Amino acid sequence: GPPAFGTATAAAAAPPAMPGQIQGQAAQQQVLDQFESLSIGGPGSTSTMPPRPGAAPMTGPGSAPDGTGLDPATLPRPAPDPNPPLAAPVVLEGSCSPKVMRITCGAIPSSPNMVPRYGLPLGMVVQPLGDTGNGDVPVVTFGASGIVRCRRCRTYINPFAVFCDGGRRWRCNNCLLLNDVPVDYYCALDANGQRRDKFERPELCQGTVEYVATAEYMTRAPMPPAYVFVIDVSLSACSSGLVESASRSIRDAIDELAASGDGRVMVGILTYAADLHYYPLRGKSGTPTMCVVTDTADPFLPQPDDLLVNLSDNKELVMGLLDALPAMHGAGNTDAQPNQRDLQCAFGPAMQAAFLTASHVGGKVCTFVSNMPSVGAGKVTPRDQAGAYGTDKEHLPRCPGDSWYKKMAAEFSRTQMGVDLYCCPSHGASVDVASLSTLSRYTGGTLCHYASFRADVHGESLRHDIHHNLKRYTAWEGVMRIRSSRGLRISAFHGHFFVRSTDLLALPSCDADKGYAVQISHDEGALTNSQASFQCALLYTNNMGERRIRVHTLGVPVVSDMASMYKYADAAASMSLVARLCAEKALMGTLEECRQLASRRLVDCLREYRHMHAAQLRASNQLVFPSSLKFAPVMSLSLTKSEMLRGGMRDVDVERRCAALYAMSSLGVEDTMRMIYPPIYALHEPLPDSVETQGWPRTVPATAMCFDPR
Repeated sequence: GPPAFGTATAAAAAPPAMPGQIQGQAAQQQVLDQFESLSIGGPGSTSTMPPRPGAAPMTGPGSAPDGTGLDPATLPRPAPDPNPPLAAPVVLEGSCSPKVMRITCGAIPSSPNMVPRYGLPLGMVVQPLGDTGNGDVPVVTFGASGIVRCRRCRTYINPFAVFCDGGRRWRCNNCLLLNDVPVDYYCALDANGQRRDKFERPELCQGTVEYVATAEYMTRAPMPPAYVFVIDVSLSACSSGLVESASRSIRDAIDELAASGDGRVMVGILTYAADLHYYPLRGKSGTPTMCVVTDTADPFLPQPDDLLVNLSDNKELVMGLLDALPAMHGAGNTDAQPNQRDLQCAFGPAMQAAFLTASHVGGKVCTFVSNMPSVGAGKVTPRDQAGAYGTDKEHLPRCPGDSWYKKMAAEFSRTQMGVDLYCCPSHGASVDVASLSTLSRYTGGTLCHYASFRADVHGESLRHDIHHNLKRYTAWEGVMRIRSSRGLRISAFHGHFFVRSTDLLALPSCDADKGYAVQISHDEGALTNSQASFQCALLYTNNMGERRIRVHTLGVPVVSDMASMYKYADAAASMSLVARLCAEKALMGTLEECRQLASRRLVDCLREYRHMHAAQLRASNQLVFPSSLKFAPVMSLSLTKSEMLRGGMRDVDVERRCAALYAMSSLGVEDTMRMIYPPIYALHEPLPDSVETQGWPRTVPATAMCFDPR
């Protein structure tokens, strides 16, 4: 990879080494000599690098047909397809789909000493509500004995559990404990030791199932889905068209929102500028009214029983209010003379008011903001960005500017409330995404950022994002835990959640787009079993008020050689996990350190593989790398050139960079790959009339040499 070559070149140009450095410099020079011996350049190339005398022609991937060197047009690149095929390693029969649990290496090393040699992180990316690709998830209801689980590690019964003693006992695949089979769950075994009803019970033959939770899994009665819309109506929000776009988009989704919860959905609407505006939504009057509270230091609810109401019973009043909001706040009125209060933003008090409105039921707070918080709690001020770059304080503009945001996020999480943010700053303005995103990060929410928002430019994107958010399948009041086989443990969690205990993740709201990554470590010595298993369990409430447990189980083989690890490596999952590590590093270090981290992990991995095939490297005079990681170099390079990591302050402003950091930490593998290596369409060519019938338009590789100069 380029970083390794750059290091070697720098070493060759350095001053004379001290005696203690001679050995390391000699090794670097050896790498440089081997690199220079490769003939790089295809037909017509102007490369003047001479081949090493006696060297064999290069015939590896990307080589020119005549063996004269490397043809860039044939280099391996990820498929530029809007829906790329899933290239995940093969897992054991009975495992869940890699779309919901995707491990970075489909072979677990038996020895902990193999992990640092491998270079890339060992872990997995989990999308607990992701589409399995097999239709609806089967729902399982147990009898009076309750859900069958291991009495020691609490693993749910799954396809990798082994039944013995004529079917009267079963051995847990994680902790290996023998458990008694409940009387009403008993079934005899066949000649192969399998239950005769194995294929009649989804939990014994499918990797993904959903259990109907009993009363023991509830701390309170399931709450109805609740949405509190908090809209910025300051002067900049009105002039940019945000108020009108947000109100119209929410109104268009009201009918489907009301139908999604079988008449149980609750809705509340607040607006804010320098003051707080409440709207009672209960009553026989069809005319919406507004209550203004100017005390932002200690927000209170003027009519607490009327601010969060059942949507089906009060839909006409809600829709009437959404229609009237732009006119009520002067949206589109360019003749009004602004004053200082029109420019202020009481974002913090508005979030406190939303918390008071729905804290008794939980739910989701959808907040629209166009100004930097300047009034009351959560007030922030512009921070010096230019002076921080390149110093040990470079990361500070990417971190929250006030500790209030994390404290408020903890309160939202405690009451099962998620926060979705739509950041729509006007041209040249800032909303301090670094601070505001903390509310969404610890509550499992969504963040959408529209730089220099204008309704005529971004209105359709905002409408799409709002509709997608309100219509997608959502899990409420969720908690998630991931269990692993004996000898392995989950050592780190990466994503947007609040950790309640050592391994219990609180997810006030969760949906199919959310991904969570974990790292896997060895807990003891070498593994003795031939396979390892992992189980993810998400306990949540659905829109119908039913408490469910969605369980995914993954089985992978255990290997004792490095060759098998490289054979079953998953480049996309590995780089998705590396991207999350870089996103977290950006909140503590410099961007250059993050870019080095992205490259170093891959370089270490490929260097180890190169050492394993040193004889082949000398014989063929070509770069040697595993076919499973052939796309990893371009993914790593694309990651360093993404909005999250590239350049400095002048290349990507801190608002866009913080939004990219947030997105990279919350997406699944496929969405992360599209963000790193997006499909590029040739729009100058005739476009299809219909994607469904004619397919997507032609794509080109994401490299300048493939672009049409016209």
